[in-house]
Amino acid sequence: MKKVKVSLSIPPERQTNGEEKLLNALKLAYTDGKITDAERDMINTLSMQEGIAPERLEELENQVRSTLEEESTPEQKPAPPKEMEWPEIGLVFLRNLKKALAPDLPFEPKEVSDEEGEEEDESVWWYVTENHYYAAWLLNKRTPNVTLGWGFASDYDKRDPLFRTIAEEIQARSVVPDADDDQQEPGYYFLKEGELSVEAEKRVRIEDLADASLLEETAAHFKDFMDKTWPVIREHYGK
Repeated sequence: MKKVKVSLSIPPERQTNGEEKLLNALKLAYTDGKITDAERDMINTLSMQEGIAPERLEELENQVRSTLEEESTPEQKPAPPKEMEWPEIGLVFLRNLKKALAPDLPFEPKEVSDEEGEEEDESVWWYVTENHYYAAWLLNKRTPNVTLGWGFASDYDKRDPLFRTIAEEIQARSVVPDADDDQQEPGYYFLKEGELSVEAEKRVRIEDLADASLLEETAAHFKDFMDKTWPVIREHYGK
């Protein structure tokens, strides 16, 4: 039979030697969770011998029973947070990134991604003109990894002379590290494989998208990229 350690909270000044004996008897009787007829008779007899009134006996018994119930109740531990899976973990990361950057954008966006578009493209974006935008995205998922990228891009696939001029000037001015020439991280690719973008990318573990440090690091790099490239970019829009 499992023994239960009981700590009573009845004030010592109210306890007599007779009450102490009765308390010990009650503790022994209730350790298995119930009291037998024989134990009841013994407790009643002891109570009368020690001159303890029935009301006081009931008070002491309720105290013992209540304390036992509290100590035998298993501690309720909070349920562990549900681990997010793909694509939820990616969308939460991108939206938190968007939220982190929103208060201090160096430009006034013409259009901002909505939830439907974010789910469809697995990206968040801010248009600065009708066709040019800053964005962050997740692509090329191959469990357990995915490519995390951010940068500046055009809606056009190949032909956008203005964007090419902007990208070439950002590269010429060396306002951000060049992935092909610079050892700094993150390095940026300019018009990589003919694509109309200036971007940085890296492979990350999908599970790490839930890590606050990755979010903070990405937000800091993307914010730095925006701050350094926007002064060059806006010159081409007559702003």
